[in-house]
Amino acid sequence: MSFVIPVSVIVILSTQTIGGPVHGTLGSTWGWEPIQKTILYFALWGFKEVFLNIFKYWLMVHAFGMAKEDYELIIGPRSGWTGKEVDVLCKTYGRKKIKIMDAINRRLGHTVINIFRIVFYVYLCQDNEIRLKTAILQLPVISTLKILTESGSRLSDIGRYIFQGSRVFDGQYGRFNLVVVNFWAYAGRIIMFQLLVRAGHTDQGKGIFLFGLAMMPLLWGDSFGEIIGSFFGKMTFQVYGLGDVNTKTVEGTFAVFLSSFIAQLVLFYNIFGLSTDSGFFVLHPAIVFFYTCVIAAVVESAAPRSTDNFFLQVLSLLVLMWSMS
Repeated sequence: MSFVIPVSVIVILSTQTIGGPVHGTLGSTWGWEPIQKTILYFALWGFKEVFLNIFKYWLMVHAFGMAKEDYELIIGPRSGWTGKEVDVLCKTYGRKKIKIMDAINRRLGHTVINIFRIVFYVYLCQDNEIRLKTAILQLPVISTLKILTESGSRLSDIGRYIFQGSRVFDGQYGRFNLVVVNFWAYAGRIIMFQLLVRAGHTDQGKGIFLFGLAMMPLLWGDSFGEIIGSFFGKMTFQVYGLGDVNTKTVEGTFAVFLSSFIAQLVLFYNIFGLSTDSGFFVLHPAIVFFYTCVIAAVVESAAPRSTDNFFLQVLSLLVLMWSMS
């Protein structure tokens, strides 16, 4: 049922003001380019999955000394898990060790795929219209693939490889959470490009720069939030979601803010130089990035599990667009 929310936003942005920029873009001749870009995206995505699966095997079996039968249990289907599996794994290897292992594996995958997405949209798609159409084509492909393979009973269980980021502590919901995560995240990028097209930026460079800035809390904030929370987090609080353990830490939340803020500053001043604020925003960039990242940190903690990636990128873009001069 959670799929209804992002789809509804997409439909509203597509149909509101018939004849508007988004409606005109979607109603124009699509041609082969969005299809070609989508094929290229998933070809590169496949290579990424191979790399991450090799790393996961090395991390768990060699670096952390996990038995191969336990590794096979973790990467296999989760629908038959009862909750005892997590307890046995924690007794064997230690809860903290499992949590750290999970964090390293998941955050490497998160960082690699989001750097890839930024590079793909910035350098391999030439304008926001193509980006929007390509993002629209990607959503049904990834969602269909994830839904069909979630149970492990179809397609020779290739889910063992494409769900490599499943969290151990999510138990039987490990794969299902990633179905929801991917749907919301891919829908979020559709909405981001809808917003950029609706804004009518004649300067395509400015629009895609906003996209890059808005992705920083998702790329670095979400990554450092889990890493710092898993390694050093002491002050925990409950969050809403599906899984055996639904907690986050104050230390992780602060890491979301700080890493997002630094990343946006570095990206901005790498483009414009340290000697000027460029007049890009109505306020000094540091002030804009400060309140953008405060909102990102709050959203990352408050959003229901599996939807935080959506809200991190979409709300960051909205705040940045609102702050433009």
